[in-house]
This record gives sequence, structure tokens and C-alpha cells, in this order.
Amino acid sequence: MNILWLLHILPYPPKGGVMQRSYNLIKEVAKENEVYLFAFNQKAWLPTKEDIIKAKKEFERFCKKVEIFALPSDKSKFAWHKLAIKSFFSKDAYTINRTKSKIMVKLNSAKIH
Repeated sequence: MNILWLLHILPYPPKGGVMQRSYNLIKEVAKENEVYLFAFNQKAWLPTKEDIIKAKKEFERFCKKVEIFALPSDKSKFAWHKLAIKSFFSKDAYTINRTKSKIMVKLNSAKIH
């Protein structure tokens, strides 16, 4: 079975809590299914390009495809402040607004092969 796994945070390194749980769920599901992993990287967890490459290589060991995207609000402190203000006046929650991006709109409407 093909499974599209969308994450608001890339669970790497898998050390404790949600990171370890998500990592192990993906790894186990991938044993009997083809997992297409699409995740946002939160700079607080993986701040450098090298960290992201290392994480991607790890998931590529058991996922069919791995795509990692930067969160728009991680571009700058100004972008984060803009997001916080927008969320205060928006009908959508902060978490929804944080992960809204042109990339995710395309992913939600794309066919994954």
C-alpha cells in the first residue's frame, strides 16, 4: 500500500517523546508499505543544511520518497512575528497558519507516483 505521511515536524533525531514515537511509527509502517514522507523542518530541531541532509538520508533508508520543506515562519524573526499577529486575528489556529504554504497547497492537490 502507498502511504503519504505529512508531518509538521521532521522526527529526527528520534530522542524521546513525539520525535521517537513518530520516527518508530514511520519505520514500522514502511516495513510493509511504501511510505512517501513529506515534512516541514523546524530550524530549532535541525538548524543546518548538514543536519537536514543527515535526517533525509536516514529516512530514505526505509521510505520510498522523502521531501523536507522549510517552514515559512522560520525565514526570519519578522516572519514569525507577522505569523503571530496574523494568527491572533485569523479564524485559523497558530499551528494551521504556521504550516500554510504554497508548497503544501501543491502537495495536497498533487498526485504522488
